[in-house]
Amino acid sequence: MISRFKRNFHTFADMLLFIRIFFWINLIVLMLKLLSFSRMLVLLTPKRPTSIQATDRRALISKVPKYTDFILGRNWWIYRMNCLKRALVIFRVLRLYGIDVQICMGVRKDHLSPAVDPDTHLQGHAWLMVDDKLFLEDSRSMTTTYTPVFSFP
Repeated sequence: MISRFKRNFHTFADMLLFIRIFFWINLIVLMLKLLSFSRMLVLLTPKRPTSIQATDRRALISKVPKYTDFILGRNWWIYRMNCLKRALVIFRVLRLYGIDVQICMGVRKDHLSPAVDPDTHLQGHAWLMVDDKLFLEDSRSMTTTYTPVFSFP
């Protein structure tokens, strides 16, 4: 596991990015418990983002989800995969680097769960848009089955 961990870091900046993501995962879990969602989004949106070059931008857009998924994929304690937590962390980190990312949330009726009244059981999902394009979703049909109820900014 250690060798696999080392293979993912080519520079010291990669290690710092991983640590930053680890920090934000922990902070976002705490913020979700203590703050209103609207207040949390305001705090997660940086006032003065750092600008990066186009080549760094592509690398960053691939590394941030990879590192986030690595941490949340541990499935231990607060490090469990969850679309909202994942979207918030990636949103924050990409925004820090000046990448135009938008967080979206939607709901749909959940026909698979046994409920007393199937019309009242809703399922939610959070996803990201980068440069007005769907980002990190395996299938576009996944998000089109949800009725968007919120997007920021």
